[in-house]
Amino acid sequence: MNPAGNGSDIEQGLRALAQQAEDDLKALVSIESVYRNDNEKKIGEAANKCAELLRGAGMDVEVIHPQQNSPNGRQGPAPAPIVYASRPCGDVTAPTVLLYAHYDVVPGSWKDAFKPQVDQGRMKGRGAADDKSGVMMHVTTCRFFQRYGHLPVNVKIVLEGEEEAGTDTLERYMHDYPDRFKADVVSLADGGNVGLGKPTLATSLRGFVMADVSVSTLNGDVHSGMYGGPVPDAYMALTKILATLHDDEGNVAVPGLKQKEWQGYQPDRVALRKGAKIKDGVPLIGTGSLGSQLYTKPSVTVVGLDRLPAGEPLPGTKGFRNALLAGVRARLTMRIAPGDTPENAFTCLKNHLLRRDVNPWRAEASVSYVSGAPGFEVRAEGGPGYQAAEKALLTVYQAEQVHHAGQGGSIPLTNTLGAINPHADILIWGCEEPATNIHADHESVSLNELHSMTCAQVLLILALAGKQEPLSAHFGATASAGSAF
Repeated sequence: MNPAGNGSDIEQGLRALAQQAEDDLKALVSIESVYRNDNEKKIGEAANKCAELLRGAGMDVEVIHPQQNSPNGRQGPAPAPIVYASRPCGDVTAPTVLLYAHYDVVPGSWKDAFKPQVDQGRMKGRGAADDKSGVMMHVTTCRFFQRYGHLPVNVKIVLEGEEEAGTDTLERYMHDYPDRFKADVVSLADGGNVGLGKPTLATSLRGFVMADVSVSTLNGDVHSGMYGGPVPDAYMALTKILATLHDDEGNVAVPGLKQKEWQGYQPDRVALRKGAKIKDGVPLIGTGSLGSQLYTKPSVTVVGLDRLPAGEPLPGTKGFRNALLAGVRARLTMRIAPGDTPENAFTCLKNHLLRRDVNPWRAEASVSYVSGAPGFEVRAEGGPGYQAAEKALLTVYQAEQVHHAGQGGSIPLTNTLGAINPHADILIWGCEEPATNIHADHESVSLNELHSMTCAQVLLILALAGKQEPLSAHFGATASAGSAF
């Protein structure tokens, strides 16, 4: 990257911080910050590390320990700490920018997932992209202005530790203390580009509903050799019910769910197949454009099964039980279109799963709500923050256009932030791109993408502050020091 004009001075200043950013990202990735019952120590360690980095970058930092006061009688680990940082610029007329990322990760799915390694310009490790790269975007942005002298706008930063769990700790805290989260522009660094080096702003997010469907056919497990045949196995009954969630073409077949056609960037089919690791000969499912299927139509996935027969992968090995199961449970995640609500989506899902015609074996069935969040859509005409972000991306990437893409995943707090800041521009961007392989084996992040996105965020802040002058004089001889990504 070799951005022109003022951007080149900014790039040089950030290059001087590159090795420190890489080292700190390694330190963060090495912390197994999975939010779960037996891992509160690691979650706390990650929160404290984030707080340490932000303090070192000149921010005033609090590590907040919310109370476990969910009205739903929440079960599970104690709430993860919220890392909150702020720094006023001293100008009461200056805008306020809120920066968000999360430090929790999904479990590591391969050996050495939490032993980060750098190879060919990419850092491999669980959370390197999702979303500790976002944490480092914000830390390095603050470090840049610390060296420059001061922040030219008011900055607030919030880092959470339960994003991957889909819980509501941060949203509840925001509802209790909305003034702490008021801003003119919000930068959510938990998104990414449609391809490496292809600048992108997300304009919509799907929401989600997580639900459990439980099925029971017997009062207790029984021997499959003695009773198999006329006696219905609960697991097989469950599979028949789950199979009705899609039609033969692969479209979600739950009546009442909202959906619409996507009008923005259309993903490439070949790239999608490669990124999704689809085997040769296995077709894509569903109808309509890929953009609509990924961004504005619902999808349903089984993300967990309870009471599967335990055992080794090969038949006949120790661990298998030749039994008909009395009861089983599946956890479903349903992505819902922007404009739909978790309440409507759950009602539609529950009504479908409890219909007699989808349950031919008449198994006892129940459906329970676990969690959910609505989708989000950016305002049709972005304000000054959105326009400044587009210009920053064009400058940094020397691109002719910024892609406007949807995001199939969910960031639940976007709606809470939108309610607190109804006139703010909410930017969804970041370092993730198809090669990052988030939530899958061998997650990695391009260090150059981290550098580029940090540079774009710095340009955004300068534009919001009305700063246009070159910055090279403020760095002097240090501007080209340090290692480059």
